[in-house]
Amino acid sequence: MRLMMTALTALTALTVTLWNSGLVAGALVCDCLYVKGNGLWIASGCTVARQVLEDPLGISFPHYSPDGRQVAYVNETSADPNQLPRLVIADAASGSLLKVVPLNAPDINAVLQLGWLSQDKLWIVGHNNPSAGVYYEINVESGKLSTGIPGARFAPSPNGKHMVQDEFVPHGAPPPHDSSVALLDGDRIYPPQGDRSYHRFEQRYSWSSDSSRVAFIDSRPDLSLRSIVIISAQEGDDDRKVASFQLPASVEPERIAWTDQGSIAIASGDHYYLYDPKAGTLTIVVQQPAALQTLVVKDVNGTFPVVDRHCRASAGE
Repeated sequence: MRLMMTALTALTALTVTLWNSGLVAGALVCDCLYVKGNGLWIASGCTVARQVLEDPLGISFPHYSPDGRQVAYVNETSADPNQLPRLVIADAASGSLLKVVPLNAPDINAVLQLGWLSQDKLWIVGHNNPSAGVYYEINVESGKLSTGIPGARFAPSPNGKHMVQDEFVPHGAPPPHDSSVALLDGDRIYPPQGDRSYHRFEQRYSWSSDSSRVAFIDSRPDLSLRSIVIISAQEGDDDRKVASFQLPASVEPERIAWTDQGSIAIASGDHYYLYDPKAGTLTIVVQQPAALQTLVVKDVNGTFPVVDRHCRASAGE
């Protein structure tokens, strides 16, 4: 199989305007990965950009490997019913092609998510009909796919050791049969067994940076209630502690994210809040928390969202 891709070894430098702070934290400097047209770009230090490669089949969900030396992305080929989606792994420095993996599982007609679990393992969520998600792990060396796991909203922990997801619900299941259930590492974690209330989870699962906790929003439409739910994934924490905090009716979360200080930042319309799990308090804040800010780069061609970053120790540290 020949991939029509051009590796661009010559550097194309341009100044990148950043609309977010926090790219240099302590002794760390971060490189920003973004897509412009069919080109994959890396902004070294998030200040000067170079085009790494050009792929006429398109670039979806690009992500750095844990060591920052490789980039994985997906060729979406839905325009050609005879062509399966493909996983591409390229060298981040030269743009040279390292591996192309046809995603030939019988129940994949598109890819919804992609990420790295470790240096030698990737994960994807494939889409199949009728409208369902299937989780796979991919061995980087062999290109082999694991057995598929049905479900939705899959979210591996940052360290790759845990997985939280929505339990599989058949497409078109009516309420209350479509009530949300969270699974952690394959086991039901919330709501507890025997809970017959109707739950609808909102927004994505959000992991703390140390992979010890995961948070999400639980909506109870029948009672017009929303709560922040936090699940512990600490090693050795056999009871998988679950805590929740009921939100005021005026707070309608659109995004949530953990902060470096261990609070949960919440965006609700034009307002921002911080929830402190230790104190059990919710505080409105004037400025948008850094955890909720969207990082973009801007050049003469427009503004482009940064899809991933890789941080390293700065020179001299």
